[in-house]
Amino acid sequence: MTTNTNVVRWTIAALAVLTATVASSCAVAVPVPAPVPGPAPTASGVTVTYDGAGPHVARIGLIGDSTMASIRWSGAYAPLRQWNFTYDAEACRRTITVSCHGADGYTPANALTVMRRLSGQLGSVLVMMVGANDPLPRFGEGVDAVVAEAQAQGITNVIWLTVHGAAGANDVLAQRAQQYGGYLVVADWAGYSDPHPEWTSADRLHINNAGAAVLSQFIADHVATVLAAPPAPAGP
Repeated sequence: MTTNTNVVRWTIAALAVLTATVASSCAVAVPVPAPVPGPAPTASGVTVTYDGAGPHVARIGLIGDSTMASIRWSGAYAPLRQWNFTYDAEACRRTITVSCHGADGYTPANALTVMRRLSGQLGSVLVMMVGANDPLPRFGEGVDAVVAEAQAQGITNVIWLTVHGAAGANDVLAQRAQQYGGYLVVADWAGYSDPHPEWTSADRLHINNAGAAVLSQFIADHVATVLAAPPAPAGP
């Protein structure tokens, strides 16, 4: 009887081991599905705010695409720190239309959307460096929308940088600068940087670390000039 009982116990134990082994083999053999990536972000969240210039110093706003984003990527803020500032620049940003899918892996908010999100934080002068990604037929409309929003927010001047290799967009800026009677100031970055390929990548548009430092100083010089001048009345 004892022998039979032991046989039964050994049989049960052997079956348990066999079952565990089969289960383990099956678990290893079943492929684990790869995780499904979630949706990419659809709005920009990169905003740099600097308040170190002091409570009685002017604040400026800066909104841009990948050309201006070179300042953030290289940390070339030094010339801008003479003022307080709010800065937001993302790759592939457009002015009023849906932005393109940028190198960061998502579609950033367009410039007008960012202006509205940062309403009240953009100071007295707004610097725009957007246009390289815009469809030309809509760019003039975009400039008008930015100027209208700036006026509504009480911004005293808009400075807009020209785009290297985008003659059509730069012609629009020149026309709008005349239309708005000095409220919109065009800063010719395209012409200033053209003799200096060492400031850009091979496409002559995107700006490297050396060029970012120059760009930051270029912007600061134009802001200083605008802040020193009497506020210009906005045109129609």
